[in-house]
Amino acid sequence: KEGAIGVFTAGKLTRASVYHQAVILALSPFHNAVY
Repeated sequence: KEGAIGVFTAGKLTRASVYHQAVILALSPFHNAVY
């Protein structure tokens, strides 16, 4: 269930946590007035 990311990071990260961070980083330019 943790996917390849969990295997490569020895269970320290999960697929869901990485996707969560990626979505936040992808949407941050739309939230910040500087961009």
